[in-house]
Amino acid sequence: MSSGTIARRNSAQSLSTSGQPIRYKLHITNYLNVVGYILRFIITFVGVGGEKHATVLARNQTIFTPSGWTFSIWGLILTTEAIFVFLQLLPDHRRLPVIKKGIGYWFFTTCILEIVWKCLFSYEYFFLSSVFMLFTLASLITIVSKQSEIPPDGTIQDYWLLRAPFSIHCGWIMFYFALEMNLLAVNHTKKAWTQIEWAIVSLAYLTCTAIYILIWKRTADVAIVLPIAWGTFGVALELTDPTEKINKTFGNGSLTTIQVTSATLCGGILCIAIIKVTIMIFAKHAEQYEDKPEPKRPEPKRDNYSQV
Repeated sequence: MSSGTIARRNSAQSLSTSGQPIRYKLHITNYLNVVGYILRFIITFVGVGGEKHATVLARNQTIFTPSGWTFSIWGLILTTEAIFVFLQLLPDHRRLPVIKKGIGYWFFTTCILEIVWKCLFSYEYFFLSSVFMLFTLASLITIVSKQSEIPPDGTIQDYWLLRAPFSIHCGWIMFYFALEMNLLAVNHTKKAWTQIEWAIVSLAYLTCTAIYILIWKRTADVAIVLPIAWGTFGVALELTDPTEKINKTFGNGSLTTIQVTSATLCGGILCIAIIKVTIMIFAKHAEQYEDKPEPKRPEPKRDNYSQV
C-alpha cells in the first residue's frame, strides 16, 4: 500500500490527545440521507396515487421506449444506495471526505427531486416531470463531480460502495431524460417523422455524452456510461419485436435505423469502456513497478592494505 493511501486513510481517523480514535458524532446530513432514502423508497413502491410507471410507459409507447426488463436497473440503484446510507452512519465512515465533501446535502436533494418527479410522472405531467428530472440529473452530476475531486484511497469499498452507486444512478437518469423527451414528443404530436427526429436527437445526445465522459473528460469512472449502454440495448431489443402500435406508426426502415443505431451505440460504449479499463490497469501496474525501489547492491569489500 502506498504512503499516499495510508495518509488519506489516517486523515479520516484523527486521534485524540490520549491516542484514541475520535468518534465523530452524526452530522445532520447523515440523518437527512436516511430520511431522503426512506421517503423515496416508500414513494417508489407504495406511490401517492396516479398510475404505475410501467402503465404510463405502456400507454405512451415511443420508438425510443426500451424493453420492460431494462427498468430493473432501479433495483440495483436502490440496493447500492441503501448500502451507502448504512455505511455513512458508521463511525469510521461519517467524516470521510468522499461522503462529507463529496456528497453533503446533495443526496438528500436528489431524493426529494426524484420523489417530485415520480409523482408528476405517475399523473402524466410530462413537461413538469421532465423539468424535475433535469434538476435530479443536475444534482447527481454535482455529486459525481464533487467526488471526482477527492482522491480515491484505492480500495474496492471506496469506489463500488461510496462512488459507483451515484455514477450508475447518474448514467441511468441521463438515459431516462432522453426517454422523457420522447414521451413529450408523443404527447404533443402523432406525426411519425417528428417522433423519429426526437429519437435521433436522443441518440445523438447520448452519443455525445458517452464520448465526452469516456474520451474527452478522461475520467477513471466508466460506470457512469454503463446504464446508457444498458438503456440503448433495451431499445434495440424492444424493436426486434415491436408492439402493434409502433408497427402501425412507423415503417420498417425507420424501426431498423433506430434499432441498429441503438445497438451500435451500446456496443461502442462497451468496447471503449473495456479498452479504457484495460489501459488504466496496465498504467497502474506500470506505475507501481516504477515506484518500486531498486534493491541495493552490496558494496565491494575493500582491501585492508592501500597502495602507496
